[in-house]
Amino acid sequence: HHGQAKNIRIQNSQINSTDSSSEYNGFVAGGLYVGKIKNINIKESSMMNVSNYSGGLVGWLYGESDISHSEVDINIVGSATEPDHQSIGGVIGANILFGRVDNVKVSGSITGTGDKYGGVVGTARYVYLNNILSEIMINGSETTSDRCSPGVAYSYKNSAEHHQTWVTNSIFLGPVTCNGINDYAISNWHTPTLDSSDNNIDNNFYLKASPAKPCHREDSPSNYVGDRSPPCLDLGSIYVLDNTTEVENFFINGGHYNSRTSNGLGWSQETWIKEGNALPKLKIFNP
Repeated sequence: HHGQAKNIRIQNSQINSTDSSSEYNGFVAGGLYVGKIKNINIKESSMMNVSNYSGGLVGWLYGESDISHSEVDINIVGSATEPDHQSIGGVIGANILFGRVDNVKVSGSITGTGDKYGGVVGTARYVYLNNILSEIMINGSETTSDRCSPGVAYSYKNSAEHHQTWVTNSIFLGPVTCNGINDYAISNWHTPTLDSSDNNIDNNFYLKASPAKPCHREDSPSNYVGDRSPPCLDLGSIYVLDNTTEVENFFINGGHYNSRTSNGLGWSQETWIKEGNALPKLKIFNP
């Protein structure tokens, strides 16, 4: 309870499960109940043969918790002997109630036949994402993998008050190959939408190539479960990057630093740095 982890660098490490049902895996914590994680750099590392609730930083995160100023470069392979595993995320496997993720970059890949593969979070109930750069690749099964996203794979609820997913000022570039039915660029399922009085999912950019839709059921208001009606964000052209050339130009033109009114993400130059043709990185790890 009430754990903290900060200023940790892990490189070329591997979690390799010999148990096909290995659950609750994370390089910082398998499970964390109310905690703060900051300045963590996971680089060129992997998780092999893992099952439910596995994440690059935390497998299972519960309660008011913060993850910030961290980079995760990880390759995760789900258990082949337990093919129906679920809730695997590049940062968090499962987040339950009031988690916040700020200024985080995630890259690498998630591969397997399971369900709920998320670039940032596998399964969430009440989670906030802000200033996220997700370029992780998700390679699920075209027949068995459902609910995949470079952001939050699955947002669920067990009450009217605790199912929200907030995503702001973030960019999602990772390609997704799952069953194609419930693959989304930002978030899936019970996702609140943007309206005139709230900013639940707002000012986010995504690479359109795969998947095509930003959020769950953005085109089907009659089937939407939640307090607001789709679409989940303004689908104006400034938010949709059609190809990698547009992504490159977005960053070349300072889209990560530009303010929202200038069609940018508004990230701080004290936090993020961009060098050459590379994507932005957190300055703390790249001074």
